[in-house]
Amino acid sequence: MMSSTIALPGPHAALPRGVRGRISTGIEPLDERWGGLTAPGVYVVAGAPGSRKLLCILHFLQAGITAGRRVALLSPLRPEKVLEEAEQWGFDFEPAWARGQLRLISFKADFQRRVLSAAVPSEVYEEFDQLLEGAVDRIGIDPGAALWETHAGSEPGARFVEWAERRDATILATVAGDLDEGLTPSTEWVAQTATGILHMESQPNGLLQLSPRRLTPSADGAGPLTLEAVAGRGLAAPSGKPDRRRTDASADAVLRLYLLSLTDELAAEVSAWADKRYDVTVGDDPLQIVEQFQTGQSFGRVLIYLDRGRIQEAVRACRVIRSMSAAPIFLASDDVLRSADRVRALEAGATDVLSGHPSMAELEARISRAESRSEAAHPDALPSESADPRTNRQVLARAPFVRLALERLGANEIFALVRLSAGEVSREALREVLATEVRHEEGDQIGELEPGFAVLLEGIRRDQAQAFLTRVRAALPEEAARDAGVAAEVLSSVTDAARIRAVLGRSQPKRAKQKGSSGSAA
Repeated sequence: MMSSTIALPGPHAALPRGVRGRISTGIEPLDERWGGLTAPGVYVVAGAPGSRKLLCILHFLQAGITAGRRVALLSPLRPEKVLEEAEQWGFDFEPAWARGQLRLISFKADFQRRVLSAAVPSEVYEEFDQLLEGAVDRIGIDPGAALWETHAGSEPGARFVEWAERRDATILATVAGDLDEGLTPSTEWVAQTATGILHMESQPNGLLQLSPRRLTPSADGAGPLTLEAVAGRGLAAPSGKPDRRRTDASADAVLRLYLLSLTDELAAEVSAWADKRYDVTVGDDPLQIVEQFQTGQSFGRVLIYLDRGRIQEAVRACRVIRSMSAAPIFLASDDVLRSADRVRALEAGATDVLSGHPSMAELEARISRAESRSEAAHPDALPSESADPRTNRQVLARAPFVRLALERLGANEIFALVRLSAGEVSREALREVLATEVRHEEGDQIGELEPGFAVLLEGIRRDQAQAFLTRVRAALPEEAARDAGVAAEVLSSVTDAARIRAVLGRSQPKRAKQKGSSGSAA
């Protein structure tokens, strides 16, 4: 099941007691604000791809190594890939790995199938115990869900918790996505029993926000932390430098494209497409674009065209470019890229990845969509550095909102449309809560839709929209009759397209209707 097998004494032999009390995470702002973590225990870090969850684990392991403790990482990555990833962020893991202070254990591709089909389920963790070679104080698991997230009820989650308690270690595990939405029974079990739950989220201004959902014991000042991912340094407090996510979009840069060719022969079709639309700078070495940024150049977007064999170069380039600029980065390849490679690129800062000989029309559509979302999330009037970027979006008037929703529907995009009627709650109170709770960085939109508002939730199924409604009702003023005060209807673009069109058409204000009109959308 793993990358290697080792015969050792029985896994249920007593293990020495691990470190107890407060320990450092290696992330200085977190340690300063929350006092680190409590050992032993299980901590879960949730977040979407690209939110630097693995980087949290690398910090956590490095802090253990620095303290002279044995640590381990369980992940699908082979050891050489882990060492390479760590080096990019400034962690030299190789000496600790060579002397056995760091254990690197790789899942194989059929890991979850083996978990489900194991004749004796506990053998999965027995093999982990063998590979860990004795007591380990810190264990990172990325993704953690690979150990417990199955469709076999909550038993795999309970088994993981039992194993974690017996190890008497501090475990940091990642979960892809939002812990409020669509949890499997096993993940729910782990989340409910975890010592702490953290949520990592990419912000529109290029920074990261780490929020505590739960910490045991609770920490003073346990509000969200704003962090910056910096090549060679990892996660750190924001530097305070000008936000390149906005300066990159200056008037002279908006039509500039940097085309990084990591392919033996760049197709003439690609070059011709780029030359028609942009002021193009072409390079074949990632260092060339770094030099461009260092000399003050800026670009509205970056396109990396690559052969599959050079994916590692592309991932490195994404990481370095993202640390210097927030211009959208697109990877494209005529080869079919593996899903693991696409995830690595997104984690490194890529905006989108296309493979399998993508058409130029598809590439242009992906770029346009990403840039329209970026523009919507970054209005010309810049907020102060301390402002929450989620609260700086305007509520669309009815006509543009209807037009936007119908366009998304016509393009067969997946979204949920939530209609809300203020009822006993004031419209202003509801408007303020919606502006705070929607995911502007994901392209969610709020619009006027009589008699209240409508919210377009990008990429969300109908059942997932219930988590959004729960947050909205919980955020309303205490004096409001929450459940009775806000009426809501949730519609899915996949199953309720006809109803969505009818709702958008019938929502036209009464003064705009003519006698005998059908009420269709303008």
